Order: sequence, then C-alpha cells, then structure tokens
Amino acid sequence: MLPIIFTRRYLLERMAEKRSNTGRSMIYSAKDNLYAVRRVDTAAVPVDRSTMVFECDLHHGERSQKVFLGLMETDAVGIAARSPGIGVSVDLMTGLITDVVNNEGVLGYLENPPCEADGPVHVKLEVELIGRVVLPTITIGEEIILHPALYLDAQEGLSALVGTSMHPFGDARFENMVLHRQAPAGRAVLSAE
Repeated sequence: MLPIIFTRRYLLERMAEKRSNTGRSMIYSAKDNLYAVRRVDTAAVPVDRSTMVFECDLHHGERSQKVFLGLMETDAVGIAARSPGIGVSVDLMTGLITDVVNNEGVLGYLENPPCEADGPVHVKLEVELIGRVVLPTITIGEEIILHPALYLDAQEGLSALVGTSMHPFGDARFENMVLHRQAPAGRAVLSAE
C-alpha cells in the first residue's frame, strides 16, 4: 500500500474549489420551513454607493410550493449576529411574500399570484447599498414589494441564491439568472452569469 501525500497547495486548491461550488444547500427559516437552495453567483460588495441587482425568469410548475430568492453573504448565515443579507420566500398559491433570514415577517402579498399558463415570471431582487445600509426592492412580474432597510456589514461578498421549498416539494426552474452591479447613474459596471 502506497502512502498518499498531499501538498499544501493541493489542499488549498481543493478548499477554494469547495467554497466556489454551486451545489445545493439548505436554509431553515424561523417559521420552520426548509428550502433547498443553490448559489448562482457571487460579487464583491462595492465600496461606493451602488445597486446590486439579481434577476431571473421563474418557471414554477407546482403552485403549492414556495420559492426562495436571496442576495446574501453565505459565509455569515447562522453564525453572525448581524444580518446576512436579503432572503425572501414567495408562496405561489397565496402570493404571500415573507422575509426568511431576518425574521421580518410578512413583507406583502402579490395581487395576482403568477400562473404557469402565462409563461415564465420575471423576478428581480434589487438592493441599493449606501455604506452599510441596504434598501431592498423585490419585483415579481409587474408587482413591486418594498423590504425594510437593513444594516449589512458584508465581508466576503454577496451571493445570489435561488431555491424551492422542501415541504411541499418544489419543482421550480430558474433561467436567465444574472447578478450585476449598477452605478448610481444606472449604467452597469459589473456583470456576471
């Protein structure tokens, strides 16, 4: 039997690869809901005033499911006392929108919950960053929901997350997912897919 020897460089590369993996994870909300989520992309937190925008098209299928959308510092989830970012749940049956990670409760209701027969629904999570204060806005189709302002002291960058509820099991598909940053004048300065 031959001994296996790993170099420090090899181990550091494997750790970096594991951290950047877009595999599935779970988020457990304060209201006892479990969501299977995956990381779409991560962007550095800008120093100057700007807006981070995550948008995608949602094909939801089963109406009794809930979908998860987030723009969060994933390394701080569950271990830091401060807010890890924005994470909301959308109940496709009732149109109820709740804050999952900050325990803010009900944020609003969709007047017309999306229907799969109408085709994909465009969803946008927009966060204006003014220093450490964030002003989030959630757009689902044509409806806009305002989220209360939060204090965010992100260190590692913000990750765009999507997911579905585990009970009832979700089968939603997310397409055309883009995370980008806009300068105050509205011009895009960073784009990733």
